Amino acid sequence: MIQDSLVKYQNTVKHHNRYCFMVLASVVFGIVLIIGNPIEAKANCNTYYVSSSGNDRNLGTIDSPWLSIHKSAKILSPCDTLYVRGGIYNQSGIVLNNIGIEKNPVKILAYPNEIPILDGSSINIKTWQAFFYLDGEYIKLSGFELRNGGVGVHVNGSHNTVSNVNAHHMLQNGILARGDYSIVENSKVSWSCMNHYNYLIGNGGTNKWASGLSAARNKAGGITKHAILRGNTVTENWGEGLSTYEADGTIMEDNTVYNNWALNVYISDARNVILKNNLIYNTPDNIIIDIGARTPGRFTINLTLADERSDKPRSANNMVVNNMILNGDINAFSWSIPTDGGLFNTLIANNTVIDGMIRTGGKNQESVIKNNIFFTSKEDFSLANIPSRDGLDMSNNLWSHPPPANASGNGDIIGNPGLVLSGKVRPGKLTKRYFAIGATSPVVGKGSPISSVISQYRIITNQGRTLNIGAYPTTAMPIQYLPTQQQP
Repeated sequence: MIQDSLVKYQNTVKHHNRYCFMVLASVVFGIVLIIGNPIEAKANCNTYYVSSSGNDRNLGTIDSPWLSIHKSAKILSPCDTLYVRGGIYNQSGIVLNNIGIEKNPVKILAYPNEIPILDGSSINIKTWQAFFYLDGEYIKLSGFELRNGGVGVHVNGSHNTVSNVNAHHMLQNGILARGDYSIVENSKVSWSCMNHYNYLIGNGGTNKWASGLSAARNKAGGITKHAILRGNTVTENWGEGLSTYEADGTIMEDNTVYNNWALNVYISDARNVILKNNLIYNTPDNIIIDIGARTPGRFTINLTLADERSDKPRSANNMVVNNMILNGDINAFSWSIPTDGGLFNTLIANNTVIDGMIRTGGKNQESVIKNNIFFTSKEDFSLANIPSRDGLDMSNNLWSHPPPANASGNGDIIGNPGLVLSGKVRPGKLTKRYFAIGATSPVVGKGSPISSVISQYRIITNQGRTLNIGAYPTTAMPIQYLPTQQQP
């Protein structure tokens, strides 16, 4: 019996040792995982709350919220969410250095169905001080109204998203996306660049101004890469409205841009930019005052492509497709500060331009302007100024009256495009429907097929489908955007 007991004891010890070894191994493995990838190891997502009636000594819960967005932002980890309740916050200079991950970003959100307002009118705001600095990675900021500040949001880190933000009455930029893979969507930027309001305030006696919403000038490498600006409204800013400059691969789509002072859309010193499906216009009752910047009798410029820097790569591989443009011109390198600037591998196709002309420069390479409608009902209104056709292919455009000889090309149509022109041409009231064509329009099926490589895409006409001339404001455009690595 003693021997049987000894055997049982030995077996128990062996089992215990195996168990201890397994536990120890599991602990060591877990520690290795945590040390090797601390962000991925986090399992729990925390939710915190801030209220304008809160206190920073509180617990940060919905019933015991904090007051300071500064304080709460510092503790956020991947997968955490900070909800900010509705109310007015006299807070600015909020730096978000948090590092999220793609599947578990850090989120700073307006509480559902409430609007938190950050107002700088009662605090000392420096000209370039932002309400929010998104300096980390994979941060999502959404639902705020930002007013009376220096800058609304500075997006400096990569993979950050700003959405549903209303930024207005800023001394400089409304939203400036400087980080790679930034996204700014479904936001409104208005009355920014107020340091240039009525040309009287600030500037130190210069003509310099900021822009409303921009993807531009990465702090780290100098070039902002692969930003997306989509679904935004940009209006009544005292500089450029929507812009990208010193950038590569910016996509600007489905934005509404109107009545900005310097010009509505600006693409400068940028490569691989896609500007598509935007509504861009000026109205006769534009509240932005003009004191001589425009050509007499014409509206401010709707779109400019240009270069300003000789120390940056020249603009190239840009695309302007399916935009609806009213009451203002397109300047496509009609001027450039560096002498080697010009359209290079640029596609301007299937846009509808009403009461605006297109101007180009004399140094173009491998660029195409085709399938566009240029329409005016005004007499003695010039629709084009094309100094040279060298390096420029123009074809299949509709002109409401004969253009200058340098602008005409094969497949052109001269006449009325049969536009619907329905709805009000008033600030915020104009819709894309205004640019639709009637069933008997002469532009139906008269477009030239598209086959171009722009940015990371190859743009081609869908197989078996024909193109119209002009924009497609109410139906899907029959072209494909294929990643270049998946070309057929």
